[in-house]
Amino acid sequence: MKNTHVVALLFLAPLASMNLHAQSAPDDLIEKAWGLLDTDQAAADSITYLLLESVSENTAASDTLLAKTLYLAGTLEHFKKRYRLSCNFFEQALQTAYIRGSKQQSLNCLNNMGSSLTRLGKIPEALDAFQKAMKLSLELNDQESIDDLKVNIAELECDLGEYRKAISLASEALRSYEQKKDTFKIGMCHLNTGKYFIYQEQYAQGEQHNQQAISLFEQLGDTYSLISALINQSRLEQLKKQFANSEQILQRVIDIVNAEKYEYNLAAVYIHKTDNALAIGKDVHLAREHALKAIHLAEISGNRSYLEEATLALGKYYVKVQDFDNFERTIDKYNKIKTETATLSAKAAVEELKIVYDMEGLNSRNLQLQRDVRSKNLQLQLLFLLSLVSTVGGSVIYLQHQKLKSNLKTMFQMNLSLAYSNHDDGGKPVNPVDEASADLSDIELYKLILKKIEQKELYKDPNMGLHDLARHMKRNKLVISKAIKNAGKTNFAGLVNEFKVNEARRLIMERGSSIAISDIAAMAGFNSRSSFNRHFKEVTGFTPTDYLEMMKRAVGPPEEAEG
Repeated sequence: MKNTHVVALLFLAPLASMNLHAQSAPDDLIEKAWGLLDTDQAAADSITYLLLESVSENTAASDTLLAKTLYLAGTLEHFKKRYRLSCNFFEQALQTAYIRGSKQQSLNCLNNMGSSLTRLGKIPEALDAFQKAMKLSLELNDQESIDDLKVNIAELECDLGEYRKAISLASEALRSYEQKKDTFKIGMCHLNTGKYFIYQEQYAQGEQHNQQAISLFEQLGDTYSLISALINQSRLEQLKKQFANSEQILQRVIDIVNAEKYEYNLAAVYIHKTDNALAIGKDVHLAREHALKAIHLAEISGNRSYLEEATLALGKYYVKVQDFDNFERTIDKYNKIKTETATLSAKAAVEELKIVYDMEGLNSRNLQLQRDVRSKNLQLQLLFLLSLVSTVGGSVIYLQHQKLKSNLKTMFQMNLSLAYSNHDDGGKPVNPVDEASADLSDIELYKLILKKIEQKELYKDPNMGLHDLARHMKRNKLVISKAIKNAGKTNFAGLVNEFKVNEARRLIMERGSSIAISDIAAMAGFNSRSSFNRHFKEVTGFTPTDYLEMMKRAVGPPEEAEG
């Protein structure tokens, strides 16, 4: 579980920065809605949308009033976790003369829009918004905003696999917070920096920062943040194979959760305890108990992400005890949960997009000319989401069964097939183009990226970064990252790791136990055995050793590879 800790939205722009005045009835209502955001969202919602409708239909309304109302609506929707709507309102606010004429208001809007885009997983777009905000912060010499933006940008660089950049940005922010003696932000920076070092497999540095975070959160009495730091430390102890230490830390988390009634966190704790029990191998039956408890807690909390992880953890237990009948049933349940989650997410997205469309109808006359274009784009998005619902179940089941029972194709064929399954382009081959100058769609560029990585065997270089791939492709690295995200449904680090893992699986299939696992790791492009084990487990759900045993006992001899 790579994303063991997600930092909460810390840096929403100050509400007072909108310079609201109680000089008129609309301004009074705006101030009242702001005051109700934390205490009565339903009332804030009613006031906001009544204001929005009134201002949009009133051609005499000032641009300032429209901008304030749109900004309020964007923040309200962010609080309600409807991030598409939030982005829509912030984007409209940025188009008003009032926002465009003020660097401070533009900074606030971009900052909040970047946060909403991050929650949507639109990393390149969020990075662009934060970088524009950083430019304005530098022009305003707003040091607090500069530091906060460094933290936000560092998280996005981490998502892109640029751990060194993330460490550098977080360290710069940390030094500034230390000068200002902002204990909470110092703790959060230590927590994030430790996480980045762990991802880069520099465990000593990661532990040093994480222990600093634990100490500071204990000092502050911030049990919620302390839980995140302790879970990170537990994961680090697992990576170091210090499972007894991990268990002690998880027990401390359980004690805190029970005392503070943070039951939301318990499912993650028992998923970790399942991994520990399987790794220790002494009381393996405890792994099943922990996994079932994690499933139960995830069902109670409604957290489908934890429900998926807990169900997969139960499957790992059945593999460990060689109960393949229950394993198959558990994997079927896991696939069903994945399909249901995708369906629910798609339906929620469709509903949100419909609301976006309806809200656009409330805009004043200056948006009338854009309605037809937006309507067509909305229809295309709805069709894509509906097709996603119908295909995602089969895709998930196919990929899971391929890991256990199907013959391995070449890495290029596997990734290209995945690209075709996500885009309706008829499966046509890539036409020869000038990679550096052609105006390519994301899917076309993604195919070229796959081909380049395959032909040049770039994945075998353990030091290759996103900038190296961009140099090979003769493209801007943000363009490359966007194509991988949109067409490949992953990020750069994930794509390269999939190539490496696929190469390792091919070697296991071909050579089996005749070659050492460490040699397979090196031949596949991993620079350490621990990194190989971790990424192999992330992609396949199993360790290389368990995978080899399953291939021997459950799958049988491989079929002839397809031509």
